[in-house]
Amino acid sequence: MGVKINQAKEDLPGFWAERALELEWYQPWNKVLDDSNKPFYKWFVGAKVNIVYNCLDRYIKTWRKNSWLSYGKVSQGISVPTRTHALNREVCKFASVIKAMG
Repeated sequence: MGVKINQAKEDLPGFWAERALELEWYQPWNKVLDDSNKPFYKWFVGAKVNIVYNCLDRYIKTWRKNSWLSYGKVSQGISVPTRTHALNREVCKFASVIKAMG
């Protein structure tokens, strides 16, 4: 852990670029950090990513589709675990509703 903290202190854009490689990107970034208009920083300039894909969809085709998620549906204030594929099914239903609404 200490090595990563030192890396972040010494090269913040390099640190985050390395972390970002763990995700799947539709289009890679041109620049990790644009600090030319401080304090309005821009991260991963030019990149395109779908965070839902990275959080859920890419696991549906793997052994993880049947794994339990840490957080699931909340019923009466109690978190109920759900499986990855079950959550994906619910997300797809909701996406269909939104799409049908235009």
